[in-house]
Amino acid sequence: MSINCTDRKALEKYAVRHLKKSRYRHSLGVEEMAVRLAGIHGADAEKAAFAGRYHDIAKNFDDAQMDAHIKKYGLSEALLGNNALAHSKVGAAILEHEFGVT
Repeated sequence: MSINCTDRKALEKYAVRHLKKSRYRHSLGVEEMAVRLAGIHGADAEKAAFAGRYHDIAKNFDDAQMDAHIKKYGLSEALLGNNALAHSKVGAAILEHEFGVT
């Protein structure tokens, strides 16, 4: 089953632009491992690859950027000031709202 994403090239550019090089390399490694695990467990390798590659899309936002995205997407105020917890929710919102990922 394929992933619905409006513009993969734009998404990749976004990831490269917003992630530190070390975090981007980490995400590529997670993508590789996710594909291997999908093969072992009979899961969808394309979905696993996508999730692995973009799981940290918001990880390197500073406090102001993260809080702005929390407010923009109407996420729980409990996430404000808590980047470690918020990055996954903000990342999912970015993927959905900015890139049409469903």
